[in-house]
Amino acid sequence: MAGTSLRLHIETEDREYPSMYKLKLQGKDLENVPAELFTLRELEVLCMSPDRQSSLNYKLCNVPPEIGYLTRLRILLLDTNDLHNLPAEIGSLTRLEKLSVSNNRIRQLPPTIGDLKNLHTLHLANNQLRRIY
Repeated sequence: MAGTSLRLHIETEDREYPSMYKLKLQGKDLENVPAELFTLRELEVLCMSPDRQSSLNYKLCNVPPEIGYLTRLRILLLDTNDLHNLPAEIGSLTRLEKLSVSNNRIRQLPPTIGDLKNLHTLHLANNQLRRIY
């Protein structure tokens, strides 16, 4: 993509999530999840949210069903995007402990959200929720 400002950031020293495989995707042109991401099967933390001090609003409007391939994910941060829903495959992430999707346009959660037995933190603020299973 010519003229985009998508950045890939891999942190080796992270105080918040030490000793975890973490990937942070940033940039004002974040509209789609790169397909190569789903080959990173060891990934434990995936962040596709702008930094707190950033004024960016990302344009990511859907999470592909292939997210279910990342079965080692423990933390998934998708705040401040343009998401309208989450795929049913999110229920395959049985190790997920934290899911943050605040500041999106999510109308309902998939029933498979109940399969996330290790989930202890769920951030849903500032969405358009009409139904929670």
